[in-house]
Amino acid sequence: DRKNQHLLPVFLLICVSAVIYFNTLSNGFVYDDLGTIVENVHIKRFSNYLSSFYNPSYFKISGGEASYRPVATLSYYLLYAIFDVNPFGYHLTSFALHILNVILVYLMAFVILGDRQSSVFAGLLFACHPVNAEAVNGVSYNEDLLAAFFFFLAFLSYMRLQPSAPKPGYIRFILSLFFFLLGLLSKEMAITLPAIVVLYDLTLREPASSKISINRILEVVQERKYVYVGFLGVSLFYLWLRFFAMYNPEEVEKQIWGRLIDRVIYLPVIFLKYIKLNLFPFPLNADYVFSYPTRFLDILPLLSLLVVLGLVIYSFFALRNAKAVSFGIWWFFITLFPVYNLIQIYNPFAERYMYIPLWGFCLVISIFLETLLRRISFSWA
Repeated sequence: DRKNQHLLPVFLLICVSAVIYFNTLSNGFVYDDLGTIVENVHIKRFSNYLSSFYNPSYFKISGGEASYRPVATLSYYLLYAIFDVNPFGYHLTSFALHILNVILVYLMAFVILGDRQSSVFAGLLFACHPVNAEAVNGVSYNEDLLAAFFFFLAFLSYMRLQPSAPKPGYIRFILSLFFFLLGLLSKEMAITLPAIVVLYDLTLREPASSKISINRILEVVQERKYVYVGFLGVSLFYLWLRFFAMYNPEEVEKQIWGRLIDRVIYLPVIFLKYIKLNLFPFPLNADYVFSYPTRFLDILPLLSLLVVLGLVIYSFFALRNAKAVSFGIWWFFITLFPVYNLIQIYNPFAERYMYIPLWGFCLVISIFLETLLRRISFSWA
């Protein structure tokens, strides 16, 4: 029964996620939670500050937000109205958001792979991966959970859209744009969705025999230009809000990480650190001390460059007969873009930044596991 095919996998994912994170419900407030909630005097009078959510005084009532994230801030105000300063309710919300995201991870994988077993692998890996612990445990990191929730919803809505069909499904398209905007207003990490949409159209929506070429890219863009214009319009509207209408003048207080040319040259080093965090998530750290190498010819920059080039080359070869693997690799690279530090940010490295990019890793690993199990079962047959 196709209507009920997801019930058992979803139930399994909920149970596993609950077992992993049930102990968080007894935790208190930590780190930024104190400034965002406990010590934020404005959060106690929500009705007095509602208008501040759409004017520059937002930064005075947001509990220390450096950039415009009104959906996340609104969630803290609403939670305070319900739970006051009882941390249980806040952790319960993070707990529930993570479970919802795990379900969305499974559903996205299923749309791409069409296989319940490998999709459940992806969901289980996302549910249990230690790198997600920071985002789920820190109440003030609800912004990462919310951004991912709306990002995944927007992408799932788009995946079910048929842009070339006579009736492509405009309601799904509008919903996708709406969820995209909510994701952006939760945290900047959602800004990469338009690139993911184009990547999906070029790699997975096209027939398996289609080859990616400049001409084919131009054809796809021409066919779906109105769809892409919609995502571009939402992105430009958000960028106007973020850097002009609701720009925080105190945001310029950043650490300086060298010249732009240095940050570009050593970008593979950041990639390698995140790849290592996916493959070997220990020891975990809530506050990493980050620094770039001093010389390019040291072992770390060279190794990083080789690993990244190897992944890029492999992703192009995978386009021939493993497009989902290529898509997963590029999902990882693209969704990390906001923390590349090309535009300087205060902290270029944190585990919570991996919450959205991790899905690409989970997709690739689930495909490899499924292939390995199939070969083992074949050899035993």
